[in-house]
Amino acid sequence: MAGPSLPDALAGFPALRERIASAKPALFLDLDGTLAPIAARPDMVEVPAETLETVDRLARLCPVAVVSGRGLEDLKDKIGLRSVYYVADHGFQIEGPLRDRVVFEMGRESRPQIEQAARQLHRTLEGIEGALVEEKGLSLSVHYRLTPEAKHPAVFRAVADVAEMFPALRVTEGKLVYEFRPPGAWDKGKALLWLLDHLGGHGGHLPIALGDDLTDEDMFAAVEGSGVGVIVGDPGRPTRASYRVDDRMAAARLLEAIGGLLV
Repeated sequence: MAGPSLPDALAGFPALRERIASAKPALFLDLDGTLAPIAARPDMVEVPAETLETVDRLARLCPVAVVSGRGLEDLKDKIGLRSVYYVADHGFQIEGPLRDRVVFEMGRESRPQIEQAARQLHRTLEGIEGALVEEKGLSLSVHYRLTPEAKHPAVFRAVADVAEMFPALRVTEGKLVYEFRPPGAWDKGKALLWLLDHLGGHGGHLPIALGDDLTDEDMFAAVEGSGVGVIVGDPGRPTRASYRVDDRMAAARLLEAIGGLLV
């Protein structure tokens, strides 16, 4: 279903209220573009203080996971809360809050190839303005948001060349970013289901996923039929989400409204 034709989660909140009342929610929240505005460089992203306060308050009322393609330490640094679950590297790393010391890692055997691919990408992208290689441990990203549009094909060719050198790695695409990940079908959606099972399964929690990027579609697919997927903004593509909100500010208002039901 296309984003604009989806019901608005804030306008349709009475229906959501009924679902939340019958099962305690578990929230799965993307960072960039959902909790924080997207910036030209990943290191420039900042989560507004009021949003962090809302997330922390929610995490004391129900399970909250921040789900991101960022590396674990980077994600923890950007959020800085001890009350949430961190689902990093597109789900390849999971770390629990103080009350639940769960630690999970998938794809560790691919670290050497990820590191080798990163070194090669640094070399091949060196002369391309604005191209940035972000190493995250179990995955890596090639950002080109700052690259002139005329140079985008050069970034693609460099990424394709390195992908051919490391055929065991999986390459995916997001908003002006390419991702190199370990092989296999593991993604944000699989990680969401793993954590939900750790929390006691669908029987005890209603999973609610918020995200804006193409990689968040894996979360929406995971909760489709049994939970709620909310896409942030107009993706301009078909989506597996069941609701939408206009932007990051509307997403923050939705989280506040959910918190108001749990007090």
